[in-house]
This record gives sequence, C-alpha cells and structure tokens, in this order.
Amino acid sequence: KNRLKLNKEKLRYRCHNYIARNKKKKKKCSVGISAKNCTLFEKARIDIMVYWRLITLLLHVRPPRYKLLIEELGISNCSVSTWCMCSRDVIIHDCLKRSEKLGGDSKYIEVVDANLDLSKTKQNSITNQLVLSGIEIESKKSFFIVIENPEPANLLAVFKEWIFPNTFVVTNCVKIEHCLKDKQFLEYTVEYCVNFVKPEMVTECKQAIKRTWREVGISNMPKSCNSNLTGFLAEYQFKRKYTRLQRLHHFFIAAGDLFRRDNKQESGVRV
Repeated sequence: KNRLKLNKEKLRYRCHNYIARNKKKKKKCSVGISAKNCTLFEKARIDIMVYWRLITLLLHVRPPRYKLLIEELGISNCSVSTWCMCSRDVIIHDCLKRSEKLGGDSKYIEVVDANLDLSKTKQNSITNQLVLSGIEIESKKSFFIVIENPEPANLLAVFKEWIFPNTFVVTNCVKIEHCLKDKQFLEYTVEYCVNFVKPEMVTECKQAIKRTWREVGISNMPKSCNSNLTGFLAEYQFKRKYTRLQRLHHFFIAAGDLFRRDNKQESGVRV
C-alpha cells in the first residue's frame, strides 16, 4: 500500500511506510520531498499563487505593466524582473520545440527579428546574434531560430532549412534587406521562388504585427532589457501564435516539458 501523503499547506510529500533494515524492528520512514521538485516552481522564492498570478498577468496584460505587477502582487521590482525572465525562458522553450519548416504553395510567412549585440559581454566570444521568429500567417505554424553570426551565407542556410520554395516572406528585418544585395541570396530567391515583401504591402499582416507588438511592448522597451531581447521576441511569437484562451494551457505544457527534460539530463538520462 502506498502511504505517501501530501501536506497541501506545505506542498510537501512525506512517506509513512514502515520499513526494516538489517532485520531490525520496522520503523516509520521519515523521508520527505517537496511537491515543487523538478517543476517550474522549484526555485521560486515567492508564494506559488503569487507566481501563478504573475504568469497569468504576463500572458494577458499589455505593457506598461511593471507597476501593475508590483502593486497587484505585492513584490519588488527585482522579483518581477527575475520571474518574468524565468517565465520567458519557458516561452523560449515552447518556441524552439515547436519550430517547423514553413511556407510553400504561395503561402505568406511573417519573419520578425531581434538583433543582439553581445560585444560588451566578456563571457561571449560571439559579438553578434540574430534571432528570427517566423510565423505562417494562416496556420500559425512557426519557427524560432538563433543565428550566431548573421552573415548572408548563414542567413541563406537558415532560409533553405526552414522555408519551403514558393513562399512570400513578409519582413522588415534590416539584416535580410542587406542580404538581398548579395549575389547568392538573389540566386536563391529566383531558384526557390521565395519573394521578400514589406509588411506595408500586406495589410492584414501589418495590423497583426502592430497589435501583437503592443502586447509585448518591445517598441517601448528600456535599453536595460536589451540583453533579454530573445525572451521578448519569444513572447511576441507566443502571443501571435496562441489566442488568449490558449496561452496559459500551452505555457504549462512547455514548463512541464522543459523541467522534465532538465531533470532527466541532470540524472544522466538521454532525451
């Protein structure tokens, strides 16, 4: 009989089995373990319900929202920043895990970028990264790619891997615009029938981009947040991909997968 019981107030499991070691008299097991182990909430130093509310507000409330989060949840600005960043790590995982090849059959895909300047970070030997978020406008299928060195050749390799021939790419990414002057890139657009167009030329896409951008607030983001641009872009894609009613559901699916994988890797299990 399983005598593992959960203390709902302390969120802690305790074993109540009686065990005998070395043929001695049975003794009551005193092993206990937190119910938060190997979950999103394992390292949370704020109340689990407060963190749950923070996640809900992050996924549904438009910026500016930091003041609201501080006042509504009763936590410090530092705590808000820390746990918003942890939540965006979950969102990044969802975007990476669900990446798939897009386009084909004259479909339109939207490509949005975040350019990261890492030159001031001593730990990084790479000084520049480009993060691309691609979303198929009709189906909402997506890809999320980090390009370590966004030279034309590397961008070209990414497009060949992630975009089917006969596709319209809606983007205003400056890096991509510069690449369109490259000979190999031009040959690629002709051979693969991939056409690059501005958002202004696709009214539906332009309005959707602006609407989701407002939800993330990246256009008004302070310079101090530039190091977390990947997280903000992932949040943009997540909100572009999922409706409001779907977001919390998919967030916790991603959180469960992320922390389950982390636990397996720490224990030496291949995933």
